Amino acid sequence: MSAEFNHPSAATRPSRSPLTWHTFWWRYGVLLASLLLTLPSCSSSNKAEQVEQTRAAVATIAFVQVNSTDPQSPQASLVLPYNSAQGAGNLNVVIVGWNDTISSISSVTDTRGNVYQLAVGPTVRAGFATQAIYYAKNIAAGSNSVNVVFDRAADYVDLRILEYTGIDPTTALDVTASATGSSATANSGAVTTTNANDLIVGANMVSTWTSAPGTGFSPRVVTNPDGDIAEDRIVSAVGSYSATATLGSPGDWIMQLAAFRAAGSPADTQAPTAPANLVATAASATQINLTWSAATDNVGVTSYLIERCAGAGCSNFAQVATSASTSFSNTGLTASTSYSYRVRASDAATNLSSYSNTSNATTSAAPDTQAPSAPANLSASSVSVSQINLTWSAATDNVAVTNYLIERCAGAGCSNFAQIATSTSTSFSNTGLTASTSYSYRVRATDAANNLGSYSNAASATTATPPDTQAPSAPTSLAASSVSVSQINLTWTAATDNVGVTSYLIERCAGVSCSNFAQIATATSTSFSNTGLSASTSYSYRVRASDAANNLGGYSNTASATTATPPDTQAPSAPSNLLANVSSISQIDLTWTAATDNVGVTGYLIERCVGI
Repeated sequence: MSAEFNHPSAATRPSRSPLTWHTFWWRYGVLLASLLLTLPSCSSSNKAEQVEQTRAAVATIAFVQVNSTDPQSPQASLVLPYNSAQGAGNLNVVIVGWNDTISSISSVTDTRGNVYQLAVGPTVRAGFATQAIYYAKNIAAGSNSVNVVFDRAADYVDLRILEYTGIDPTTALDVTASATGSSATANSGAVTTTNANDLIVGANMVSTWTSAPGTGFSPRVVTNPDGDIAEDRIVSAVGSYSATATLGSPGDWIMQLAAFRAAGSPADTQAPTAPANLVATAASATQINLTWSAATDNVGVTSYLIERCAGAGCSNFAQVATSASTSFSNTGLTASTSYSYRVRASDAATNLSSYSNTSNATTSAAPDTQAPSAPANLSASSVSVSQINLTWSAATDNVAVTNYLIERCAGAGCSNFAQIATSTSTSFSNTGLTASTSYSYRVRATDAANNLGSYSNAASATTATPPDTQAPSAPTSLAASSVSVSQINLTWTAATDNVGVTSYLIERCAGVSCSNFAQIATATSTSFSNTGLSASTSYSYRVRASDAANNLGGYSNTASATTATPPDTQAPSAPSNLLANVSSISQIDLTWTAATDNVGVTGYLIERCVGI
């Protein structure tokens, strides 16, 4: 017996440790050493005897050939030929592993038309891989290729095919075992054979690599670069056996064992009883757990075949797995889907029992992890001094939007948003706000699973200014000063207001002690120049303040001033009718008619000369 080794390839799959030339020869050197230890010594003294013993040991069951392939890309189907023509009546063993837990095998066929049965599996290591062992008994002779088809592209398929002679052509399969774990040693778990002369085939899937076969096993192939082994041993007594393999470093593994009966072994023709009390219970959105009461058999039940169909009231059952125990967890299911199950028992001679009762369960709804879309077209409008109304376009969600979270910040250009409310509709009225204040808003949607969507656009609005009913105070210290014959200047101290003084109303009356004031002007400052007045005229003034709401304040004090008198440039008329009368030797009396003037004659200038 010899192991077939593939040369290392540069391609490695991400989930496996890559092989280098150094590690490759080291690992398989260990395998070669273990294989050599199992071969008989070639010393001259006992060579002939040992050859005869070897022939005797393999006379009933013998290894014929092996081939393998492990492409490093997903495969929906895979064809692998046997290297040599096959012998009639032999046994084909097909080991299929793949690096996902979702894909499943749809069919295993070959070009000679041999019928393949599931021996063990599919065995699933959650989060790592799946492996199954199929077999075809009493095969047809000739060149042959095995074809494995999946229901979808399976990751990193590892296919190993083996041929053996000397296997019972009718009841080939004896017992099976399988297990998973994470450690430095893969172990299928123990199983008790029911036949003295059995071929035990062991196979694994590993996340690291296999460095040595199990004790007593011969390595037939270790795939490269994947590092998965197919091994076998031939036993000669009924007993408890397990398939093991040593890993180069600790990691995840699946280990399976299938024991096949030698030709001529007593046949078991009695089928097991039907399993009872099958119960299906949904455990999650992708898993249903099964339990049932054990079947009984005259020799021993070796496995339970689990069949399933999908849909309420379905009847198109198909086998999906085997189990060595009275329970099974069916994973990789579709959420919110009804599945029906039935189970039958098998013994080592592949006698099949009747079906159990049918039980069904519906997977729970898948957890909602999809967030809603962002609300759009958010707008904000002020409707009063304390209220801003918001509207937006609805968000969408794969299930349903349940709420909108409304966030707000205050002040022009603010960015410190905080949630203030929720709304089940696409509008919201924000009340209790401060007048004349800018507010900014943004909205996001949430669903029943509390998935939060992205934010909407930001929208801002300013609350209205409240009506101003408070009048300004009265201006003070009003002063009036004449600056010309036609102008009087006014100044005063500013009034105050709760909002703001917008203007001052200036009133005036003419004449000393007048009281008939009338508005003549407005001013936005605390001074005013009143022009176009009459000269030499007394004017009185008062001022009051006004705000934007036209609230009028009280009057200031009253201030008066008189315009200046203009300069007199018009001469009086000439006096007329001047008469001189001698009244004595020293006096002459003069009389004349008065002169006139635009303002008033203030005096007459009398001139005289002496002599004739």
